[in-house]
Amino acid sequence: MGRALQRRRRRRNPGAAEWIGQHRVPLIGVGLLGAAAFALPYFEADVPQWLPLNRLTGGPKVDDQDIASGQWLAVDPAQLAASAGQPLNTYSLGRAIRSEAGSAPAAERTAVGWAIWNHANAHNGGDVTASVTNGPAEGFYGAQNIPHAVGEVARYCSTRFAPRQSDLDLAQQIIDGTVADNTAGGEYFFKPGLQDRLVKAATGGYRQSAQAHIDSMVRGGYEVFRPAGTSDFIVFRRPAGLVVS
Repeated sequence: MGRALQRRRRRRNPGAAEWIGQHRVPLIGVGLLGAAAFALPYFEADVPQWLPLNRLTGGPKVDDQDIASGQWLAVDPAQLAASAGQPLNTYSLGRAIRSEAGSAPAAERTAVGWAIWNHANAHNGGDVTASVTNGPAEGFYGAQNIPHAVGEVARYCSTRFAPRQSDLDLAQQIIDGTVADNTAGGEYFFKPGLQDRLVKAATGGYRQSAQAHIDSMVRGGYEVFRPAGTSDFIVFRRPAGLVVS
């Protein structure tokens, strides 16, 4: 009788490997800054809302419009935002936060969001979509490493991955100003260690070493600033009075 009860309990409470096998759920890494900076696993589909691992990643995606590395999605961003029931600015910022910061610590996610919002206000009249869809395949969401010619303007950031509700919530808080700007006005963000790894691995679209990129930004008049609570993460901000086109 004891063994029968144990068998019934095992059927009611399968182990993680068995549960994944039954539900055919893949484990996928989160992509950051246009490439895989972290390898945090998360369940992509058929996952109960209460699973801690699902809560860790901010809940289920609001749509299924993920994009492969080096590619873009030929769908009007406004259409995706409307389908998700979100203002375009909120959806674009949330998508960029998911693509660039994934399930990174809160300080880094906030810094990424604020840098993008600051960039949109400084360069595009507050239009987040214009900032995050510049460069190759302009006007559409896509990877940061979309192929481009030497000398051609590269993409500002990645928008490869569909946002989760936590990304949209953070985006709206940043737009509303209800969460503080931890970048001190930063407009660009950068992970030096990741950049060097991508260059060393000859990852498509990544050609410049971290130090060369930092030197270039400093020559352009930007200051380097490291937000509190982040690691291998810096932002570039403009000193007071500096006008940058």
